[in-house]
Amino acid sequence: MQPTRTIRRLALVATLSATCACGSSSGGTQPGPTGSLIVAVVPSAVTVRRGARSVVVAAATRGGRFTGPVTFTLVGLPPGVTAQVPAGTTTGTVTSADIVLAATPSAAVGTFNVAIRVRGSGVPDATALLALTVAG
Repeated sequence: MQPTRTIRRLALVATLSATCACGSSSGGTQPGPTGSLIVAVVPSAVTVRRGARSVVVAAATRGGRFTGPVTFTLVGLPPGVTAQVPAGTTTGTVTSADIVLAATPSAAVGTFNVAIRVRGSGVPDATALLALTVAG
């Protein structure tokens, strides 16, 4: 793994862990009785040139009683762009995945909002948005 991706992954895990741990009885966010999911992506905006590829790191954090596996999917990829989404690596309550975005030489050029969705059995889906720019 490249050092930049390692730093991004650690920052993402720290942010998600703090987000899930900050609930309180005075109006804070508490995981439901069955559990919850939170997802984040780093970077939140990426540019891929036609014929090239780029990597983003997505991380899902489990809350409450949810301890099951999760899956990552991408919705809204433009024509000519594909994503390789690995199963992910789990450390404690966080599962992270290096998602490889590849643009063909004829991929649609422009900026697109891509949803990175995380699913787990018995908990609501979580979604993070990625601003994907395909450049010529």
